[in-house]
Amino acid sequence: MQWKGMRLLSLTLDAAGFLIFAFLIMICDEVIREWRSSAPVWLAASSAACAATAMLVRERIRRRADLSAAAVGWRDGRPVDIGWAVVTAVLVVAIVELWIGAGLPTTEKGAVGFVSPGWLAPDASLVFMFGAIAAHAISEELIFRSYLIPRCESELGTAGALIVTSLLFGLVHGGSWMMHSLSGLALGFCFVRTRGIAAPAFAHVLVNFWFIGRGYTLFFGGSGG
Repeated sequence: MQWKGMRLLSLTLDAAGFLIFAFLIMICDEVIREWRSSAPVWLAASSAACAATAMLVRERIRRRADLSAAAVGWRDGRPVDIGWAVVTAVLVVAIVELWIGAGLPTTEKGAVGFVSPGWLAPDASLVFMFGAIAAHAISEELIFRSYLIPRCESELGTAGALIVTSLLFGLVHGGSWMMHSLSGLALGFCFVRTRGIAAPAFAHVLVNFWFIGRGYTLFFGGSGG
């Protein structure tokens, strides 16, 4: 029982460390986005955060005998991953669109999913914006799906790991935590089914692209550099 308690404590501390890391990424992301037209800077910062996340996950795997690159889904992509990614992306978009349609709380009043009215700049290059969004999505998938799901599974089982990581994913997204938790559950299921990071990461990128496009269309009539 004592050994079990120590393992749960280790898991809690491990998850807390990654949660703090995710919060720091989110805070830096918010600060840079306040500059609005600094999309190239945002892309550079998001790419650096993505690289740092990959290195951190790799280092944690190296230190743990119970994890491997295969366990966290670091493998070559397969054709079936594309299918799972598309299905998952459609499911997440449906969840968020239904959530918005029901008038439930989102990031802030008037937001389209996670995209708020003051969040985008009409003169920012969409190429840089999409690149930053893709890097940010991959960072989140490395943390919440690639590392935390396998890490939690040994102590909580697959169902428990999906629930816990989905709630943590929602937690870092603030006021829209429940909407993001449900989205995280879909992305987590995609990871469990494919046992690869490629499918949920691609799905996450597709979802982000969808709402960025929706945001530009709604707020600026489709304008963008």
